[in-house]
Amino acid sequence: MPIINCYKCQQRISDKSKYCPHCNTSTKKPKQQNQPGSYTKSALLKDEQVKYVAKVSLWSLLPFLISGLLLFPFGIILWLCGYIFYFSTELAITDKRVIAKYGFIKRKTVELNIARIESMQVEQGVFGRLFNFGTLTASGAGTQQAPIRNISNPLAFKKKLFEIQEMKTENIS
Repeated sequence: MPIINCYKCQQRISDKSKYCPHCNTSTKKPKQQNQPGSYTKSALLKDEQVKYVAKVSLWSLLPFLISGLLLFPFGIILWLCGYIFYFSTELAITDKRVIAKYGFIKRKTVELNIARIESMQVEQGVFGRLFNFGTLTASGAGTQQAPIRNISNPLAFKKKLFEIQEMKTENIS
């Protein structure tokens, strides 16, 4: 019977156990958070770490899907556009910045210093509220308003941003 370490408390336990007897945590490792995309990795500064990665909501692509069905076979082009939009968009919060990248051939990036963000507005329509997606608009000292559109679970993104901001201010104090 092999012995393994609990991923949470690092105590030695049997690999047959479903729960760690020391911390009562499931022995199955939690699903790993999305990994940052290639642009985000290449844009990281020295000693900068990705803290949270978000994705575009699939529900926000519903107009592409419906239009593609209605205009079939020409609608395949719309499906391809939706596919490219979904997979070429990168949204991440690091310990220093918020990074958003849109586009495949034509690229648009938004990079905001966390320390300069003073407010984050969440905008969700009826479908956004039902299917948990929306637009975040960041604004702050000397920063133009920067919208981050069609983000899945925008409230979690906003919460994580403010948690990181608070940790940074506590470390400074």
